[in-house]
Amino acid sequence: MTPTTHQFAPFWMIDLQDQYAVDTITIHLGKSIVDAPGTMTLELCVFTHIGQPVDAISGSLPPKGQNFVVGPPADGTRTLECAVRAVGRFVRVQLSGSWGQLAFDEVEILAAPVFGASLQETYTTAFHLFKRKPLFGRREALAGGGFGRYEWVTYGHVWQRIRNFGAGLA
Repeated sequence: MTPTTHQFAPFWMIDLQDQYAVDTITIHLGKSIVDAPGTMTLELCVFTHIGQPVDAISGSLPPKGQNFVVGPPADGTRTLECAVRAVGRFVRVQLSGSWGQLAFDEVEILAAPVFGASLQETYTTAFHLFKRKPLFGRREALAGGGFGRYEWVTYGHVWQRIRNFGAGLA
């Protein structure tokens, strides 16, 4: 990849052209980054759309998704691997909070499409991707007129209920 110019908090942004469930991002660093003096911190952000202008002071995009911070490779190699597990269309890799030049040999993104050919396929993908995340929540009405805390049911629990219901129909 072509290196950025020497600037404050340089970044590369990759457009995946559609929504994907991004599992892992592997960055093969250019020699100039590995050999640079000081500590290097990269910020990875997976987000769904560009909805706000670039921050004029830092040059960075406001996060619209999940951020992940990775430091220099501990084993002396030039490869960083980050388990992301986030959904989005855009991936931004940014040299966080310092002046420098950003150069990669390669960026690999392991991802799967979020939307399937049918509604059933889309639901199946969502239930497997987010099995530990909350899907449905409810709150009980309290005697004093307010509401209690949310009690959540995860995607995994809903998927198991669907399978149990289907087994009962068979």
